[in-house]
Amino acid sequence: MGGIGYAAVGTNNGKTEVDYHYGVAPQGLAALRVIYGKQASIDITGREYFVSDIDNAHVGGHDNIVRTDIAFTYRVYEKHAISLKYQWNQRDATFPALEDRKQSTGTLGIYYTFLGHDGFGETDWR
Repeated sequence: MGGIGYAAVGTNNGKTEVDYHYGVAPQGLAALRVIYGKQASIDITGREYFVSDIDNAHVGGHDNIVRTDIAFTYRVYEKHAISLKYQWNQRDATFPALEDRKQSTGTLGIYYTFLGHDGFGETDWR
């Protein structure tokens, strides 16, 4: 999937320098789900945002943001499941008056999940 919008991106770094961009922002998304019967699923989602300097008063530079989510969900009992999820984000920013910035974060979490469907959202092909 793809789309376009208007976005803002920045860092709360406690400094007085201008470390943000806002402007026209095309974006892309890809998602995949693999289902193992009625017991487990793996979800992989990738997103990319490009915040340009088109149509804003801030002069120069741009941001490229990539976000990836990987989740494994295992049914424990009926509609109750446990999920293990890893989320990774990266920001590449360029500025005309400052040095370029690259920031990355990763988060790992364990979650209780209440499943709304018996088959992890699968469709019936019959």
